[in-house]
Amino acid sequence: MDLFSNIEEEINELKEKINKANIDYYINDNPTLSDAEYDALMEELKHLEEDYPNLKTPDSPTQRVGAPIQSDFGKITHIVPCLSLGNIFSKEEFLNFNETCKKTLALDKEPEYCCELKFDGLAISVTYENGIMTKAATRGDGYTGEDITLNAKTIHSIPLKLNTDTPPKIIEIRGEIILTHKEFKRINDQIDAENEKIAKENEVREKEGKKLRAYKNLFSNCRNAAAGSVRQLDPSVTASRNLLMFCYGLGGMEGVSFETHSESLLKMKEWGFNLNPNYKVCSSVDEVCDYIDYIGTIKNTLEYDCDGLVIKINNLRMQEEMGYVARSPKYATAYKFPGLQVKTKLKDIFVQVGRTGAITPVADLEPVNINGALISRATLHNLSEIRRKDIKIGDMVYVQRAGEVIPEVVSVVKEERDGTEKEFNMPTVCPVCGAPVITTDTVYRCSDKENCPAQIKHSIVHFVSKGAMNIDGVGPQIIDLFLDNNLIKKVSDLYKLKEEDIISIYYTDLEKYKKSSQYKKEGFKAVSNIINSIESSKDTTLGRFIYSLGIRHVGEKTGQVLADVYGSVEALKNTTEEDLAKIPDVGEIMAKSIYNWFQNEDNLNLLDELLNCGIKLKTEEKNTKAEFLGKTVVFTGKLNLMTRSEAEALVRNLGGKASSSVSKSTFLVVAGENAGSKLDKAREFGVNIMTEEEFMELVNK
Repeated sequence: MDLFSNIEEEINELKEKINKANIDYYINDNPTLSDAEYDALMEELKHLEEDYPNLKTPDSPTQRVGAPIQSDFGKITHIVPCLSLGNIFSKEEFLNFNETCKKTLALDKEPEYCCELKFDGLAISVTYENGIMTKAATRGDGYTGEDITLNAKTIHSIPLKLNTDTPPKIIEIRGEIILTHKEFKRINDQIDAENEKIAKENEVREKEGKKLRAYKNLFSNCRNAAAGSVRQLDPSVTASRNLLMFCYGLGGMEGVSFETHSESLLKMKEWGFNLNPNYKVCSSVDEVCDYIDYIGTIKNTLEYDCDGLVIKINNLRMQEEMGYVARSPKYATAYKFPGLQVKTKLKDIFVQVGRTGAITPVADLEPVNINGALISRATLHNLSEIRRKDIKIGDMVYVQRAGEVIPEVVSVVKEERDGTEKEFNMPTVCPVCGAPVITTDTVYRCSDKENCPAQIKHSIVHFVSKGAMNIDGVGPQIIDLFLDNNLIKKVSDLYKLKEEDIISIYYTDLEKYKKSSQYKKEGFKAVSNIINSIESSKDTTLGRFIYSLGIRHVGEKTGQVLADVYGSVEALKNTTEEDLAKIPDVGEIMAKSIYNWFQNEDNLNLLDELLNCGIKLKTEEKNTKAEFLGKTVVFTGKLNLMTRSEAEALVRNLGGKASSSVSKSTFLVVAGENAGSKLDKAREFGVNIMTEEEFMELVNK
């Protein structure tokens, strides 16, 4: 054996010792080396890698810290989307969720559930290829996230190499980056100390007439601190924050499979990840409810923030059968604990006008801090809710952040009333445009859709949003600027904007800006970016375009369904209300709304204007087959030739309908590996059954 081989062997041995020490310390909470011993091993490894740089590998412990400062974060597309969960807030809602699962899976008893803590941190996805960490990304929009690979490498609870001799070829590990309460306090104390030094320095600067240094902002809560730490452009700052990651799931994978979610959790722990001990597999709804109560009693004693429980069907085959709705899995839900309630004064009630003209009452509060967020406004939902809770202007009220996000008024402190409180009534005219207010059930609505500035603004904000036309850089403030200066009056006007129009209003003092160093460096780059973003949005999909129109009740998923069914705006425009109502996931109310939208002359004029601006709609070219036209196909079990979503898209392309449930009218059930209750139901109803291979033969005939 030559010297080079000996050095490589020595380096590998050092890496193994250090990686084991990391697992013992950060994962098992059982340190086996003293700090001095650990530091000595690291120093030895660093010196060897400096002397033999060709032996330095991406999985080396020395690669955790010291990477170069980044200029920006790139983007990474997840192999499997990182979807968010729907929320429930009571045990009654969980029981309803359980009944839906039983019905969809055709079970006569409850499925087995796996319950885990819902951490209040930042979701990330880490990809490993042949056991080596290759990239890490934030959740982002669920499909594409920010590339935080260099920063993730500094977090010791994220292994650079999986602790196994037989790693899967590819695997995405999903987890939550969190900060402990102790570390949160340490970081803010450090910022306080730095601000004290800045204050003393500024005293001197002020006397000398020099520009004062800016103070650093304290973090408001652990979640913001964790998210901010992960997004540092300098990875060494991230490394100094002592972040933790708890693993909770898998994304895309190749070369490994599991039967249950709990089995995958244990395997991730075996690979070297930090598995939170507070998880439980429950065989009944009673066990789940008991565990909800248990976590509710201990959550405030934990050293990190926990705002609920994630409840998942444990069996992975059943998860696949349950499928997804919009951007959320149907097999899992998040049980959110009641938020912290704080008392404050309701100074006034004002109303807001939304995109569809709906007028919503909002509470104007004495500012109050709830879990690190300063709250001065809260939703009151509608007049019926105000009357039910007997809320009056001037009341002392309890406020909480519903689901730890949206502030709401929970109740009134009636014993503190002094007689000066006033009853609130909804306006009879729109507070923005003065048009008469119309009422339907509990909804108050402005009657002038075409001319109400509030509705116009919100319709444009909706049009440019990510799920719609995705015009990056054109947010509410820019839209306000355009509207206030009469550059636009409707969404189609966005495509008529020119750089010179925006420059004249974007830079309030144009002559002063032209003399600035920023102008010499960037010119009118900000305006050019807006124009380019608007121009690039012209190439979009039919589904996004339909959603962008703001048709009442039509969300992103329905926009895509309508695109799949009709294939063009013209076909959708000429359909009937009856045909729309027959489409799965549409129904009578939505069908009426869609049909009426296309009967409105102003809407049709707007549609023509948009299409004449050069918008090009990409649609999936239909390849219909007579055997599938209008017929329903159900897939069950594990497919090998394609994913479930690809199979369902293929059916729609053939002119058929893809469904998640079997009925007597189902045309065909395609059974993959480990097909379950849907296959039994198909046999019971006498529905035609095929293997995946037979289905593809039929398709390719």
